[in-house]
Amino acid sequence: MKRLILASLAGGIVLFVWGMLAWTVLPHHTMTMRPLPKEDSVVATLQRCITTEGMYYFPGMMEGMDAPSQGTTTEEAWRKRHMRGPIGMILYIPTGRDPMMVGQFVWGFVIFVLAAFIASWLLSRSTAVAGSYWQRVSFCGILGIFLAVADHLVAMNWLYFPADYTAAMIVDAVVGWSLAGMAIAAIVKAPSR
Repeated sequence: MKRLILASLAGGIVLFVWGMLAWTVLPHHTMTMRPLPKEDSVVATLQRCITTEGMYYFPGMMEGMDAPSQGTTTEEAWRKRHMRGPIGMILYIPTGRDPMMVGQFVWGFVIFVLAAFIASWLLSRSTAVAGSYWQRVSFCGILGIFLAVADHLVAMNWLYFPADYTAAMIVDAVVGWSLAGMAIAAIVKAPSR
């Protein structure tokens, strides 16, 4: 258990540092997350129309349309709006927040340590634990690939996330977990005989 905790902390630190570098130093996120054009007028409209924090999408399914498979005229109208566009999602927080809250960084670090604990535990239970250092690193890198497929590619397919944004997130996942794997693999290994 001591090795798992040490590996979790080491992996969590690496993921945290990689995340900071990826989002603040490297250019791939600034190239894929664009500022909102005419922000003041768009924000004024949002403030007038939305008062509750949440995730919003458009075009929204119209009232009386329980499921897209009913074949009603309401569904047909929604499909036409969807085909015509625009299509979008808005994460909306009407009250605003401090973008650099200490609690957010602390919670982010805790999440990375928890994720590294899960990766360390999975590695300790796999056949890769008896392999070479690079085989153990590869195991963690494959977890990054799994994350990329199971989360980022799914979001690109179903939620229409842009390909460039998705590619940047995939790079983050694979590189981050490969780097974390270097720390985790140094600690989690088969017992010496």
